Amino acid sequence: MKYFYKVHYRNAGGVPTAQRIPVHFMITSDDLSTAMKNETRAGTGEVTKEHLDCLVPPEYGRRLVALFVKYVFPALPVISRSQLGLTTTSYQLPELDALTNVPVHLLAAVYASAFPFVAHDDYLCVLNTYHASPVQRLWRMVYEIISEEIHNPRLAVLQAALLYTHQRPLDDAQYTTADTPFLWSFVGQLVGLACSLGVHIECRMWGIPAWEKRLRRRLWWAVYAEDKWRSLLMGRPPYIHSDEWDVSELDEGDFLVGPRQGFSTCSCDTEIPFRYLVNLARIADEIHETF
Repeated sequence: MKYFYKVHYRNAGGVPTAQRIPVHFMITSDDLSTAMKNETRAGTGEVTKEHLDCLVPPEYGRRLVALFVKYVFPALPVISRSQLGLTTTSYQLPELDALTNVPVHLLAAVYASAFPFVAHDDYLCVLNTYHASPVQRLWRMVYEIISEEIHNPRLAVLQAALLYTHQRPLDDAQYTTADTPFLWSFVGQLVGLACSLGVHIECRMWGIPAWEKRLRRRLWWAVYAEDKWRSLLMGRPPYIHSDEWDVSELDEGDFLVGPRQGFSTCSCDTEIPFRYLVNLARIADEIHETF
């Protein structure tokens, strides 16, 4: 780690690879971006964990996380189950302590993504009958924090942004209308975030934890699929080009659960939907380049 006036230069480390330039990250201190965060702030004040807990109490939240892992994760595996303390691929409630370590914007995005499936939880389905859904406020919370944190992003910003692009329409009328230019512009932000965080570079040889390697690789392919499908459906030129990234194809190892590969388990049912989506996205890219 090199340091020069609130700017760190960090080597990704790991095993040296022939004919590859060592990866370095330039990391600036958070206080340098305070003024810029204020300029792009979409809300009227700071969004805190207390605000989120008022909308969704932690006891409800852990059930929503379990629903997310069961119903959303197979199609959009953008979180780390290992970091939530989950040790199996089956339905499992995370501990409350695990939720406190998740950034507010990511946790809010997970909650909002899981709300359409509350009917599958015996406890939440009853509560949802007598309480107004907080989904719209949760998504607003996600967008407000992304608008600020995009200046010095972590992986959680990219994770939350990916989920934000897949939020369900607020009313049925939106299903019959075309997406606005905002969505395509937001996809561009996704690609920019991914490249700023280095997820477009193969990380298997880096000196980082195994769970982060798996997460980074899944995040890249999620961004890739988003770009290719949106460009094809909306008639836009894609942001991602084949000569600008080198992440290898997904395999079973990218869907393991646990801190170390030797103590992990894998579920083919979990990995197959997303891998099919990625394969179709690559075909879509070939079609786009051909015609």
